[in-house]
Amino acid sequence: MTIDNEQLKSICEILATYNTHKQIDSYLKNVGIINLGIPTKTTAFGYIARDGKAEKLRKSLQNEYNKSGYQRIFQYIEKVVSPVQFTSNEKRDKYYALIEDLNKVLLFVGCAINEGGKIYKVEAAKSLDEVDERVNHLKKELQNRKIHFEVMKYCGADYLRKDYFDAINEAVKSTFDRVRKITGLTTDGCELLNLAFSKSTPYIYFNKLQTSSDWNEHNGLKEMMQALYHLVRNPLSHTPKINWHIQEEKALDILTIVSLVHKYLDECYKHPLAPN
Repeated sequence: MTIDNEQLKSICEILATYNTHKQIDSYLKNVGIINLGIPTKTTAFGYIARDGKAEKLRKSLQNEYNKSGYQRIFQYIEKVVSPVQFTSNEKRDKYYALIEDLNKVLLFVGCAINEGGKIYKVEAAKSLDEVDERVNHLKKELQNRKIHFEVMKYCGADYLRKDYFDAINEAVKSTFDRVRKITGLTTDGCELLNLAFSKSTPYIYFNKLQTSSDWNEHNGLKEMMQALYHLVRNPLSHTPKINWHIQEEKALDILTIVSLVHKYLDECYKHPLAPN
């Protein structure tokens, strides 16, 4: 396996974006790579700037590669992406973004980082389109289906790391949250839907509610949300996450239905005669 100068430079630029000087120095020392970065000095003649983070890494990793190949460079990368450093919720998005950015380069080398933070060999990518397909497959599937931005807002990060349980659960909950925001109601589940879409005193509308077709459409949106509640949200709330499994295609289908609900809700308003 070989790493050319441009690939190594790109890897260093990504790593420098996510790490401080102190972290880079520590990782280099930890894996036994000589730090060739020029340190900052203050002299009688003024301040002498040190190498930037990316340049320090490039010099150090290039020197190591020239001496002994890629093994210690990979050890360095695995130290940086060790999952134990990203266990808090606020750090998880950073972790998956770091892996995705690195994999976009590493695929050209003929390797990739798995979700456990380990590098493994793969067939080398030959084009940017191929890299996009392999790294961003799930994101592309969502985009191809023109999934509503509200769905992406609630579940994008979860879904892209294949955490379908949280993704689907959050996406379905988002539709109920939007109904509450439109109507001002504070209940949830079927109770919320029965109040919001009541035939006698509706809180929500998106058509004139005059003809039988208008009311059928109105009731159809309610029933679509009820189906999501009974088929998805309620079972998920009573199922341990570790015991729940779903195929990607079915997950996409559910998210597509949720997206359709959001597109209807885009046209909904609080009924002017609804109780305050």
